[in-house]
Amino acid sequence: MPSTFELLRQGRKEELWQRCCGFIDLSLEEFMAIQHRLLLEQIELLKNCELGRKVMRGAMPNSVDEFRRMVPLTTYADYAPYLPEKREDALPLPPVVWQRTSGRSSQYSHKWVPVTRRLAEEMAPTFLALLLFATCK
Repeated sequence: MPSTFELLRQGRKEELWQRCCGFIDLSLEEFMAIQHRLLLEQIELLKNCELGRKVMRGAMPNSVDEFRRMVPLTTYADYAPYLPEKREDALPLPPVVWQRTSGRSSQYSHKWVPVTRRLAEEMAPTFLALLLFATCK
């Protein structure tokens, strides 16, 4: 499958539009089905790592409804024992890069966020979609 940038370079506008902006044609049900599938993928990854077991407090949900019932909301403080020290051994996947954020709180002068290969690959179509929508007439 060609990358987003290859589609752009080759002038394959229809395929590029579908990859980057095709989501706007989805029904609410189709969009939510994708969101559920993606959440279940993340839950499965988290079940198998130290950080995931900690933030899910030992819960092993098998559906979105179970996840909502069993797993409490978290804050950065729940991740603080792992992320500031860039504890890759505690993560479900190794990051390709660590991104430093502004922190925006008195408790943390900055925060570290692991960026996985998949996230990095998904950002290109997302940024291109933002650019396309921002420049539309």
